Amino acid sequence: RGEVVHGHGELAGMPFESFSPIGWTETGKTCLYLHGGGYVTCAPATHRGFIAELAVHTGMRCIAIDYRLAPEDPYPCALDDANRAIEALATEGVATGDLWVGGDSAGGGLTLAVMLRRRSLGQSQPAGGIVLSPWVDLKGSGETIVTNAKYDYLPVPLLHTFSDYYRGQEAIDHPEVSPMYAELSGLPPLLMLTGGAE
Repeated sequence: RGEVVHGHGELAGMPFESFSPIGWTETGKTCLYLHGGGYVTCAPATHRGFIAELAVHTGMRCIAIDYRLAPEDPYPCALDDANRAIEALATEGVATGDLWVGGDSAGGGLTLAVMLRRRSLGQSQPAGGIVLSPWVDLKGSGETIVTNAKYDYLPVPLLHTFSDYYRGQEAIDHPEVSPMYAELSGLPPLLMLTGGAE
């Protein structure tokens, strides 16, 4: 879109795409965006339109990293990549008070997981999180996975396959794999948006 400046680069050894609203300056806020795709597929390129819209409507520069994907790189690779990206942005001068982390689906789960990881390590937290239909229960234990299956473009067996690919040898209810099982106190403010048919 014409309202954003689109760029490419490398952050902590990972390719990224950036989306800066017209008029954004280095003193502005930044969002580290973690794309969805079941931890198995997609990339910043598949989410360009949405991330550009997010940048325009929030006024934040959005940095979308191309984190490692399962099954070749299962947990904790994507989580490690997200945390390295936060540290690299801090090194580049992005204060944690000016940094948001966000993502959709698996990226939303990863957003929560990286906050949990930083809490456990005693690292500074971002200002807040934006999670859009976050995938927080890789067990698929909620009844709506069955009752709302007709609305979901991803069949349940594929969700289980992606879940197994991502968790590797880790327990499926580990809080960093399925943040639904985590204690969320002490995390930054979260904006969570979900659909009524999820």
